[in-house]
Amino acid sequence: MYSLAYGTLPIVRNVGGLSDTVVGIDQNAHDSTGFVFDAPEPIALLICIRRALLLYLEQPERFLQMQKRAMQTKFTWEKAAKEFEALFINTIQ
Repeated sequence: MYSLAYGTLPIVRNVGGLSDTVVGIDQNAHDSTGFVFDAPEPIALLICIRRALLLYLEQPERFLQMQKRAMQTKFTWEKAAKEFEALFINTIQ
């Protein structure tokens, strides 16, 4: 979350909270906030790093758009609390 806030686009493996937090460029090019890879292997990480570097070098305006989008990402409990409340209400009804 800190990297998103400061515009340093994260390179993450698609697991746990990271998959909920970072939108990979392959997952949604228009809402992407970082670079995501799936396989728990060094080659998968290397490929992801290379893709990030290529985007930075070859499409700097697109990279900048991703940075701005990442910095605008908000992480609050408000959305999660509302979803939990709705789930709770549905459960007790």
